[in-house]
Amino acid sequence: MAERWNATGSSALNVYDKWARVTDGKNPSVQVKFIFSNSIWPEVRDELKIRMNKVIEFFDPYFKPALPIYFIGGRFEDVDWACRELNALDSGRGIEGCKRESENVQKAIYHDSWGGGISNASAHWYLLKMKEAVDSRAFLPRVEHEYIHTIQQNQMGDFGLKVTCWYHGMAEYLGILTSAQGDTTYFLDQRLWAILQAPVKRPQNLTPEFLQDWITRASIPNRTGNQNNCGEFDQSGDYHDAILAAEWMVGKIGLQGVLDFQVKLKNLSWNQALEASFGANPTEVYRQISEYMYKEIMIARENTWARLSSCEGREPSSIKNPIGCRY
Repeated sequence: MAERWNATGSSALNVYDKWARVTDGKNPSVQVKFIFSNSIWPEVRDELKIRMNKVIEFFDPYFKPALPIYFIGGRFEDVDWACRELNALDSGRGIEGCKRESENVQKAIYHDSWGGGISNASAHWYLLKMKEAVDSRAFLPRVEHEYIHTIQQNQMGDFGLKVTCWYHGMAEYLGILTSAQGDTTYFLDQRLWAILQAPVKRPQNLTPEFLQDWITRASIPNRTGNQNNCGEFDQSGDYHDAILAAEWMVGKIGLQGVLDFQVKLKNLSWNQALEASFGANPTEVYRQISEYMYKEIMIARENTWARLSSCEGREPSSIKNPIGCRY
């Protein structure tokens, strides 16, 4: 499959092969405080711990977070318990507000997951509707994705104030790369699934100019104070098209280069850090990114056989939406 995919002219595996690593998660340098409800399925608890330890071990050569990390995991019905555990770590959040927020999420999807800063620490939060959700296409690669946000928080402080709306794609791309654990088929499948779940506003007659306009408009701060600026881009282009922008960045300056770019954001503006890392002004950087995005989107559209091939021999999912095959 890898040989056939490379023959399409895609650069995906050229970038991936440079950074793919296999870890067993048994010796992570950073210790996590795992807090699980009594009702969580034992196999899900064990799987979440393995995934968290593997992603930490993956990034050990590059970065070791200094802040403590807490991991809260349970079932949907454990929301009251989970909010009390979170409140014990960060009383500023409040229990009732936490419950309302989680219950609103639970109405829409099979899992409630997030990672972010709390008082002098980092928290990871996972509540699942059913045990099969841990293998769902939408859940993969949540644990790894959220750990990228932990790294960003450690490197630049409040990354929500530092990065642009589309930069959420970096956590999604590195999450896919990390969770693949050397499995090229898995990597291509997750990447293609993200790309082919086209945002509603992406036209069929796509052009590089459209994508450059999109990424330019999405280059506003993720947040101003407590106000989210990214409603137009949330979980549309930032989880789909923007993973290709992230892939271009990793291919251009390497994984360590991207981590160094994030460190620069602690003291520099977004545009200053972009120019310092890539040696070009933002307009030129976005032009190159949009051309890369266009090429890879068109290749994905023209080679949907890869999605079908990647499910061969794998177990069908028990979740109707939004999965093709389970791992």
